[in-house]
Amino acid sequence: MRIILASLSALMIMLVTGCGIDGETDMPSGTPGMVNVEGRPIYLTCMGTGSPTVVLEAGGTGNSDNWSSVQQDIAAFTRVCAYDRAGEGFSSSVPALQSIEAMVRDLRSILRAGDIDGPFVIVGHSFGGRLARAFASIYPDEVIGMVLVDPGDEDFLRRAEELLTAEEWSQYSKVGGGIFARMKAFQRNLKIGPTGVIPIVVLSATEGIYRSGLDDEINKKLHGLLVTLHKELVAQSSNGTHVVAENSGHGIQDDRPDLVIDAIRQVTAN
Repeated sequence: MRIILASLSALMIMLVTGCGIDGETDMPSGTPGMVNVEGRPIYLTCMGTGSPTVVLEAGGTGNSDNWSSVQQDIAAFTRVCAYDRAGEGFSSSVPALQSIEAMVRDLRSILRAGDIDGPFVIVGHSFGGRLARAFASIYPDEVIGMVLVDPGDEDFLRRAEELLTAEEWSQYSKVGGGIFARMKAFQRNLKIGPTGVIPIVVLSATEGIYRSGLDDEINKKLHGLLVTLHKELVAQSSNGTHVVAENSGHGIQDDRPDLVIDAIRQVTAN
């Protein structure tokens, strides 16, 4: 799966300025799966029974549909919930959520509105990996494990600038346009502490993210950096596992759903 940087740029604009245009949702009010969060209709879909509850956090501009390849299989062994973030899928928009912390606290409000209590295993894909880690940091007593699916990392830009040559960094910056400044602004209140002792599984794609407009060598370096950051993240936990998803692009849950399901089963069994 190839993700074009232009799409990522559009994503960050929406993250910083607020998603959606008119705040409306295409799903009729009162539809099963809709919960009310401070007057906002939010789509939340849960399956299965048991504890802990697995919470699926989509990446980028994704939504609950991004987990359709794995949610039903997870429901066979525990309760699992996916949702559409504000302004995505069937959920209405809100005024700008100005930080990752604000998005995490909104998720907690959504879970409360749906009468969903912990303990939780948080599963995050790509950008959702940062949200998952922030959730575990802000609500440590409610999270007993994490599965991070080719997650992004808040330190990626700084490390990329150190890794690339001046010429390569210039090319990367030109392709990114103003995205870097917006990303830094959005992360300014990011609160992510050490993973600690909770079980964590990090899955890394083998094909990585392809950024249009960059030389192949730069894309390879950036993919290698992301995998290195994944390994460092796993090392923060005394109960961490790193899994390389062979024959998989960035969307591991679609390319290798078996690995994602196995990782969640492993963490929920701890």
